[in-house]
Amino acid sequence: MKIIHCADLHLGSFLESMPTNNPHERRKEINQAFINLLEYANKNDIHNIILSGDVFDSNQPISTDKEFFYSLVRQYSDITFYYLKGNHDNRTSIIEEYDNLKTFNDNQWTYCRLNNITICGLELTKNNQKVLYEDLSLDENDINIVVLHGDFKKDIDLTKLANKHISYLALGHLHSYQEISLDDKGKAFYSGCLEGRGFDETGSKGFIVLDINDKQIQTEFIINSIRQIYLKTINLNNQNSLDEAIKVIEDQLVDIANSSIIRLILKGKVNFNPAELDNISIMLHYNYLEIVNEVTKTIDFNSYKNDLSLKGEFIRLVLNDKELDEKNKEEILNYGLMFLDNEREIDI
Repeated sequence: MKIIHCADLHLGSFLESMPTNNPHERRKEINQAFINLLEYANKNDIHNIILSGDVFDSNQPISTDKEFFYSLVRQYSDITFYYLKGNHDNRTSIIEEYDNLKTFNDNQWTYCRLNNITICGLELTKNNQKVLYEDLSLDENDINIVVLHGDFKKDIDLTKLANKHISYLALGHLHSYQEISLDDKGKAFYSGCLEGRGFDETGSKGFIVLDINDKQIQTEFIINSIRQIYLKTINLNNQNSLDEAIKVIEDQLVDIANSSIIRLILKGKVNFNPAELDNISIMLHYNYLEIVNEVTKTIDFNSYKNDLSLKGEFIRLVLNDKELDEKNKEEILNYGLMFLDNEREIDI
């Protein structure tokens, strides 16, 4: 038997901070990522899906987001959904009842049986820690899948779940794939989110397929995201022209798909006007590209020491200031000379 474990869909997410021309397009893509998961399940004859919390981004989702989710539950009636609410979607009033939608609560462990497989879950609160650890009862002869939503470093004490006969701990809340040893027999997994929503959610996104044979569970992480998010820092030290700098950037982006969402942080000292880098996104042919230009111009400060000009006087004042260390002097000189050269607007 195969089971899908996913979490943190965050349907209805607010995405205004993403570098896209139309945030509504990204919301549609987040929805499409869930549809793609369901199509994968349908094609691969998978009839059970665990949703480890935060299906919605809000505990009061708008009607269109609710209808989107529940219409898919109705459409894929041959799939049983095991939906454990997370910290975002924690109001029982949003749950509609369907034969193929199994839910959990925060009062006691809920157990569902699939032949020799037990799927059980508990929705965490500040008041049910005793229930969480002491009341969990599992048969050591079963394949036991436990569903929780929370941070294993803050909300869940994995040491108290060890040796409880857990075969697979299906976690939600953290948005990147993680595999954590639980004890000699079991492991904990975060499936991560299906689609990154910001530059704090970089890397591959998707879901986990559990392939269960006898008492063995094989797992496979399936990359499912429509767009991958990248946060890259590129050092442009000693480049002599804009063309040279663009070549360095292109070489570092060569393996990244054009459809990706990218934030480039440019650093280093170059031998041309750094302001030329501010608008290079149109030259790089990526759909979603944001430039953070922290490049400065290489300047020989000593060449100005005897210069009878405003620049020379400014440099002498900074270099002779005994209260400044060398790092602060260099930073002040760089920004000051850029301002004097009118090369870039400087926030004072």
